[in-house]
Amino acid sequence: MAEHAEARARLEAGDFPGAVDSAAAALRASREFSPRAWGGAAPEGNLVLDDFTGAATAAYRARRIEYRATLAEALAGAGDPRGAAAEYRRAAALDPRPEFFRRLADLPGTTPAERLRLLFRAPARFGRDLPGDEIPGDSGNGISAFRSEMP
Repeated sequence: MAEHAEARARLEAGDFPGAVDSAAAALRASREFSPRAWGGAAPEGNLVLDDFTGAATAAYRARRIEYRATLAEALAGAGDPRGAAAEYRRAAALDPRPEFFRRLADLPGTTPAERLRLLFRAPARFGRDLPGDEIPGDSGNGISAFRSEMP
């Protein structure tokens, strides 16, 4: 969406108030969900099939998560940590990515206890989130050196 691209560009340029406006506009413009708008061309003579609707729903959800994260980043840059926290929490409710909890923990005004609680919710998934955190023998399937082999 053009508004989101504009918000990202304004963030890169350090124009936080402008980025807030553009990110909020992207969220407003994407309020309504229509499988045809989010899923591309409808298959088989414009019949909306379950798979098509599911793919469209996933695309819509992924974009809304990114729009919320962009708005949160812009609000944090504009000096509104409460607004940023609200948007990071909304994004995390849709997709509990560790990065959202880490960013929440880093916001000004976060108490040490709250920071610790948030960081415990944001464990690094070895080999996925942080470069260089691969564990030898970890295939990425959840079985690693930290898994107990005891019955």
